[in-house]
Parts: sequence; C-alpha cells; structure tokens
Amino acid sequence: MRAMLVPLAVLAVVLPARSADDLDAKLRENAPQIIDYIQKRQPKCESVGVLGFLVDRGDGKRSTHAGELNAGLANRLEVALVLALPDDSIGIIQQATEAATKVPGANAANEKGRQRCFRGEYKVAWGDPQRQVPADLFLTGVAALSPDLKTITVRIQAFGKDGKLSEPICEFTAKTSVRTLADAGHSYLLTPKSHPKLFEGARGFDEDQLAKPAVDVSKLFQTSTGGAASNDVAPPPIDTEGPIRVTVYYNDKPVEVKNGKAPEPGANDKVWFELENRSDAVHGVVLKVNGENTLFRERLDDRECYKWILKPGDKVQVRGFQTNANERGDFTVVPPETEAAEASHYGAFLGLFHIAAFRGKLVDKDDPPQPVENPDKQMLGAIARGTTAIGRIQPGSLAALQSDLRGREKNPEGAKGIVDGDSGNPKPHPVEKVIFKADPPIPVMLYQIRYFQPKGAK
Repeated sequence: MRAMLVPLAVLAVVLPARSADDLDAKLRENAPQIIDYIQKRQPKCESVGVLGFLVDRGDGKRSTHAGELNAGLANRLEVALVLALPDDSIGIIQQATEAATKVPGANAANEKGRQRCFRGEYKVAWGDPQRQVPADLFLTGVAALSPDLKTITVRIQAFGKDGKLSEPICEFTAKTSVRTLADAGHSYLLTPKSHPKLFEGARGFDEDQLAKPAVDVSKLFQTSTGGAASNDVAPPPIDTEGPIRVTVYYNDKPVEVKNGKAPEPGANDKVWFELENRSDAVHGVVLKVNGENTLFRERLDDRECYKWILKPGDKVQVRGFQTNANERGDFTVVPPETEAAEASHYGAFLGLFHIAAFRGKLVDKDDPPQPVENPDKQMLGAIARGTTAIGRIQPGSLAALQSDLRGREKNPEGAKGIVDGDSGNPKPHPVEKVIFKADPPIPVMLYQIRYFQPKGAK
C-alpha cells in the first residue's frame, strides 16, 4: 500500500553545483575494472544493467529496503560505467533497477529472482529510445556500513542467466557522507546547543567535517532505538527538540510514530502531514513519500530538491503531490492487490516517509552559480547525480550522452524555491518561487519513518 503527498504552505530549493562524496570517487575509480571484466566475459555481453544493492545499515542485517541507497547506488554506478566506456560495444541499460521491477518475480536478492530478471526487455541509455533489448548480464552487490557508521564497504558482483553470483569483481571502502546516512535510512538531529560550531558559519567546512557530527548522532539514534547497547549520552529527541514538528495524519487523526515506524494506513484512509516550524530560524523542508519529493515528484538528493519554506511559527499541511506551479493531487492509499504495480514504480523506496530539514534564510538574489570547469569534478558530479536520463530527447550515441552528462555539471543551475500561494490548500493549488540559502549546507534534522514493509522485502 502507499500514501501520496502534496505541498501546501511554503516551498523552496537551492540547486548548487552537485556535491560528490568519497563514494562517487570510488565508483569512478573502479568503473574501468568492471568494464574490463564485462569485456572479457564469455559469451559476449552487449547489454548490461545494474540492479539495486543489498544494504547493511551498520547492524549486520542486509536489506532490500534500507532506504534510497539500494537503488541509488545502482544508478550512480550506471553513470560511472557510462562515463568510463571507451566505445559503444557494450550497451548500459538505463535505470535497470526500476525496469526490472516490472518483471514478475524479478529481483537481485536470490537466485530464482535473478534468473527472472532476464525475462524482461530493457532500454539502452543512448540510441533509439523505442528499441528494446534483452539483458546479457547484470551487476549488483552489497553495501555495508561499518558498525560505527564511519565507513561504507561496497562489493560488486555480476550474474548471468543462471542467476549465480560471480566472485567479487571489486570491493572498496569509502568514508560515510551525510548523503550516505540519509540514503541508508538513518535519522539524526543537530542543534545549535549540541553542535554550536556547525551553526557558526559551516560554509567553510569540508564534507568530512560536515559528516562527522551527523555520523555520531546517527549512531546514537541507532543504539537508542533497538541497536547495540551503548553507554553514550542519549541523542536529542526529534519529537521534542527538532526544529520541525512532523505530524502524520490518517484521516483527521494523528498517528503514533514509534522508533521510526508508523502504522500501515487502510485502503480508505486519507493520509496527510503537518509541518510546524517551532524554531527561531527559517527552515526548508524536503518531504518525500516512497522516494519522491512532494514537490514536483523529484527523485534527487535532498540538497537539490525543492523545499517547503517555513518561517518561525509557520505550519504547513501537505495533502498530496504538487504536480506543477498551479495544481496538486491528493495522496491515495492503494489496496493490497495493487502492491505489485506500486512496487514496479517505486521499487526500494516503497513504504518510506522521509523528512530532511535545512536551516537557512530567504534572500532576494542568489549568487550566480559557478561553472565547474574541472573535468574530474564534472564526472564526479554526474556520478553523484545518479541518472543518465537528463533530457526529454535521448542522446543518439554514447559520445553524446557522455558529453551531456559532463555538460550538465559544467553549467549548474542556480538556487530556486517555491512559496505556497494559498494557505487553504485547495485544488487547484498555486505556488510561487523564492530563493532559500541553507546554512549549514546539510540537513540539521533527518527523519525516516517506515509506514509499510513490502512483501518479500528483507
């Protein structure tokens, strides 16, 4: 079952040059080795896809539905492979994780499911967009956060039509970033009281300095909600100390959220949210349902998403997805028999409410985006963005796609945001653009709520 969202009060977003992390650099570094493996494999592989990874959130348990990292890591590896290809003798399937969910019983978690992946027809990321091809090989793997959450180890494997996993093609360890924590479904809260230096001009901090407090607090949340025993001081409770109070409603009754879990809504329930800014600063809030932003159904990193903008004391009711500048659609809950259809669209994102709050301010004019001239940074930015689908017209060749991917990072978009145009939350529902500057540039509050566990999910 699923619920759907729509924005209502204030929205804003900043689109800076894409922030790549150590994981993206390691994907780029290992892509040539993976391509060499594919080229040497017999029989010849002409179409290769990357499927969602199993994710260990640091508790030793591998899950197909840990959060956005399952599919997101596969998508980023897809881009890394496209950029590393020397020619078009190998076709990289576009968003194979999502495409494979449309094949009954197909998954990368077990041998029979892997065999069924080859029953589908797929689309290569360049060339004729109408051309469907069979897959010759799939890549997948395991991504495991260390128990202290400071690093993530990724193992990449392949499988053919027999569904048997190969020996690891490569294995590497990367530093944990804020994005990795978010994508793995972790929650944390950073406050001026708990981390004063972070709120005193964090723009000069590098990614490692920004990630450390988030990692530390995520570990506290993990141990305080059923993880390993810890003698650490308890983390600040999000419900009472978070700058944004998040209330989930089924019909007009608030539901209890306990240890990051909410009850499953019924087929006739009306699901909606209330966001309240109880701090003394402006906040931009990204609210996602099933991996999609409630503003314009974006599937981007939180830092790049449009955000609900709440001034101190503001409240916003989010009753569905804002589809454009003038309209929204209510959330709906689908009956159990349509779960398979929903899973084919949302994949590993199904069943998750995701809230990321950024502290910042509204400004009249944004600083012009700085072009990314360094080719290495362009490539890392493209990998971090994690999509080969970057325009309405599919590139006709591999070279054209590679150029488009680098070009998008070379000319980044500036900051943009949206403010609610009608606090009554009617349909149609107009909104208007504003400019929001986040400082620090990471979420100060990250809140993950699991409301539904799909069938067969580990």
